[in-house]
Amino acid sequence: MTNWKGRFAISTYKLPLSKFETLARFIGNLIGTFFDVHEDSLSEGWGPFLRIRVAIDVSKPLLRGQLVTFPWIADELWLEYRYERLLDFCYDCEKIDDGKDPNLTYGPWMKGSALPNSGYNQYMQDFSKAGP
Repeated sequence: MTNWKGRFAISTYKLPLSKFETLARFIGNLIGTFFDVHEDSLSEGWGPFLRIRVAIDVSKPLLRGQLVTFPWIADELWLEYRYERLLDFCYDCEKIDDGKDPNLTYGPWMKGSALPNSGYNQYMQDFSKAGP
């Protein structure tokens, strides 16, 4: 079986503060083969992520993220990846279109969004604990 490579736009999150094309190329080549970066995502005001286009081997499981050590930063950072316009995806084996039944018991529909956090929450007290 030949390994088919598809081009995907991938958003990478939890990046160091400065975003530049060298960083995008470095991350893109960690995931697969880097093609280009969306120029607007290099701007600090555009958001806390980079949008890059990468060719990946779709016969292998997709990466949710990875622990990365950058040459210019002493610490390891966990980068999260989100794939845009992803084809049918198996949540069991983490591969694209594995031929299994798409009606799985578990999937993204199970994840709820977080409730908004208001400033009022800091004044709430837990009355279930005994004490003065």
